[in-house]
Amino acid sequence: MNKKSGHFINVVKFDELIGICKSYQTLYNPSQTNHGIAALELQSKDTKSILTNVLLKEIAYDKDTNDRELQFSTIKKLGTRILMAAKSSGVTSVHYNDLVNVNRKIQGRRAVTITAEEKATMKSQSLNKSTDPNLPIVKKNSVSQLSYDRLFDNFSKLVEVLKATPEYNPNEDDLKVVALTVKLDLMRLSNQIVLESTINLLKAKFDRNQMMYLQKNNLVDTALAVKNYTRSVFGARSIQNKQLSGLRFTKLRK
Repeated sequence: MNKKSGHFINVVKFDELIGICKSYQTLYNPSQTNHGIAALELQSKDTKSILTNVLLKEIAYDKDTNDRELQFSTIKKLGTRILMAAKSSGVTSVHYNDLVNVNRKIQGRRAVTITAEEKATMKSQSLNKSTDPNLPIVKKNSVSQLSYDRLFDNFSKLVEVLKATPEYNPNEDDLKVVALTVKLDLMRLSNQIVLESTINLLKAKFDRNQMMYLQKNNLVDTALAVKNYTRSVFGARSIQNKQLSGLRFTKLRK
């Protein structure tokens, strides 16, 4: 568990609350069964398990995204090498131009340079959007097409053009169509793995938020209810109430 996170701090304070309540011995006798010591300890245990699951999913997500980054990191250089190999192979001008156009997208370059007026318009729209998220915006072609999905799509198009270009037949193994097809499959797989890791992480965080903040009798609400109970038993100015009032629990930000 991340010991710096507000979620972990809430659990630490919840355990402190349990310890203080246990010190009251028989004087701590709530009518609500879910506020009893055994129930509180079980809730703490289940919450720690949920937080550990989130941590494990975060570690898996980081690994999978790093692996994907490595898998995609060579594509720009590979696109340039493919162009050089195609040119030296004597491919037709039509096929070569197709390769150039697709490679331009892989490299993140536009076929037409953005004018100063376009840049000013995009900047103005961006500033307005930041202050008013509901403001409609005229969509422009993105200068950068380097998102992983777009990069995969463009590299896939590049491979398809090569398959339709009989003149393309380099001696280098990693530039051959067969090797590039394998590379494409590995890119697709890494994208799919990251997608699955993302879903798993979101599910783990959803479960955490439900248990700690959102569902009925969640951890924070239970802690606040216990504090109210002890205040009713010992009084607002009691030492017992002062012990628990110092425990502040953070609720989930919207």
